[in-house]
Amino acid sequence: MPQVKSTMRALVCTDYKDALYKLVCAHETPNGVYLAVCHTTADLHASYHTDGTHHLKHKGKRVPMVLPQGPPIDSIDTRQQIMGHTTIYSDSTMAHASPMKRDNRLTALVLLSHVLFQNISAMSLNSYILHRDIESQFLQDAYADYQNESFDLVAVNTFTLDNFKKHKVGLIFYRGQGQWTPESAT
Repeated sequence: MPQVKSTMRALVCTDYKDALYKLVCAHETPNGVYLAVCHTTADLHASYHTDGTHHLKHKGKRVPMVLPQGPPIDSIDTRQQIMGHTTIYSDSTMAHASPMKRDNRLTALVLLSHVLFQNISAMSLNSYILHRDIESQFLQDAYADYQNESFDLVAVNTFTLDNFKKHKVGLIFYRGQGQWTPESAT
């Protein structure tokens, strides 16, 4: 299969013990929009293709799950979810995180400080393809949905797409409120 040139490429990183590590990477090609988890052993990515085909792959193999056929990207008039994901901020998880290296393909870099993980040790992400016309509504909805008694909204970012001019990628980072550590979940 020929390599397809990726255009928009946004990388989200965090700092951990005086080094930068990649968390997720969003990018697009003429074939669709992709969100990859930057973990040396997980090799997990979700994709949303131009025709609305949506899948999740782990180590190059499709994860057997039923995802409804979505609308083609050009027909999305509101927003369509790509993937939800949670990252645990712990020694065992970060040992498999991909170190940040120079990447000339980047069009955007987002750094989430380790301070955001204090008291909770986990951060969640919801990612979307959204129509440009609803960007302000998308931002308002993020505050309404993720800044409340259960969640703290950490960041909302939107990135312009090069191949799908009427659309953007939206990333919402949030965390639960209160005290939580990986050890307390066992």
